[in-house]
Amino acid sequence: MKARYAWAFSLGLLLAAAGCQSAGLLPKSFPLNEENRKWLQEGEQTRITPAVRAAAKPLLAGSSRGQKIRIVMDLLHSEFTYDQAESIHAAARTADELVRGGVFGDCTDYALVAAALLRSAGVPARIVLAADAGWIGLLRRDPSAVPEGHAMLEVWGDRGPQWINPSWGNLYPVRPGGGNVLPDGYLWARAGRDYWDMGIRGVEDLRNLLYETARGADREETEQASFGAPVPRN
Repeated sequence: MKARYAWAFSLGLLLAAAGCQSAGLLPKSFPLNEENRKWLQEGEQTRITPAVRAAAKPLLAGSSRGQKIRIVMDLLHSEFTYDQAESIHAAARTADELVRGGVFGDCTDYALVAAALLRSAGVPARIVLAADAGWIGLLRRDPSAVPEGHAMLEVWGDRGPQWINPSWGNLYPVRPGGGNVLPDGYLWARAGRDYWDMGIRGVEDLRNLLYETARGADREETEQASFGAPVPRN
């Protein structure tokens, strides 16, 4: 999994957005429906426990789903620490265990906790596992290439579904429809409420999923993801 980048949080932007919204200068929040509300439901790995609910309390300061998304992105990097040695537990621990432990090992931990916190605050969130398109291209030339993947979220903010990359701290525009190409050079692998919901229980399952995705990847989409420019921040 790729290394995370720090997220610079701007309270001024939140206050400005709140002011514009109250003044009627921003469009009303994207409506939720039966289809996207299902991503408010917890999974076995993302139970909304007292510890998760307590960790999500700062999100309640946001007056819109978009503000809550921005708050959680800051929270992940200000209240939790990163230790790459913990990556051996990728996809194996619950959101409750991670919140109480306070240490994340890789992108799977960031995405899992982000999903649980957002749902606790009323923001639908679906975890998406993805394969690195550059690695897929390399694998076709070198079968020994080390698997590269990532975990991010599809969330339903103020302007509709959008991608967020919790471990890198990136937010992206409203998600375009169709295709398997994701931001930052990745291809869709699998999605669900959490990893256990997807049948993923640990590092070996993640590796197998990446190889499965590589075998079925469309060559045109792989090239598009590999050479396309990163999606700008929202």
